[in-house]
Amino acid sequence: MDLFRDDFGYEWPWTWGHVIGAVVFALAACAAWRVARPRLGLVCAALSAWAIAGAGSGRSSLMVLLARPAATVTALDIFGTE
Repeated sequence: MDLFRDDFGYEWPWTWGHVIGAVVFALAACAAWRVARPRLGLVCAALSAWAIAGAGSGRSSLMVLLARPAATVTALDIFGTE
């Protein structure tokens, strides 16, 4: 699967911002785990997994449309560069 195949013209924070969040929360999870705060580490790990999963309805909509070609999705795009 080519990750760069679909280019919708968004600025980089909208396309790669979730990766920054995933890295920050993963580092926080490791740091919390090392200072003996496993509950905080688990919360940060869960937030990191949520960021990796996409954390947005736009990506979910694209997944549904790619998996089920007969589906219809109505959306409003207010993040375009035009």
